[in-house]
Amino acid sequence: MTATTPPGTPPRTTAGFGGSSADVVLTIVLIVLGFGASVMASFFGALSIMASDGCSDSCNYTMMNIGVAVMVFTPWICWLVFGIWGIVRLARKKLAVLVVVAGGVLAVALYVVGLVLLLATAG
Repeated sequence: MTATTPPGTPPRTTAGFGGSSADVVLTIVLIVLGFGASVMASFFGALSIMASDGCSDSCNYTMMNIGVAVMVFTPWICWLVFGIWGIVRLARKKLAVLVVVAGGVLAVALYVVGLVLLLATAG
C-alpha cells in the first residue's frame, strides 16, 4: 500500500508574485514613499489657499475650502487605508504591491479633483 494525501482542499501555496521577498520590499518602500508624498501633498494643499488672495466677491469660498480640504486630507486617508490593507495582504502572503500602487493612484486622482475644485471657483 502506498500513502496518499487525504481528499479535501489542496495545500495552500504562494503562487506567483504574492508572498515573495520582492513583493514585501516593494510594498514597504512604496508605503514609506507614500508617507513622504502625503506630507508634501498636505503642505502644498494647505498653501494653495492663497489662491483666494486675488478674489473679490465673485469667488465661491465654500467650493475653494472643499477643494483645499480634499487636497490636504485625502492623501492621508488613502495612505492609511491602502497601507494597512497592503500590510494585511503581506501578512496573508498575498500580492500587496498592487494595492499600495492603487492607493497612490487614487490619492493623486483625488488631489487633482481638489485642485480642480479650487481653481474652477477662483474667479
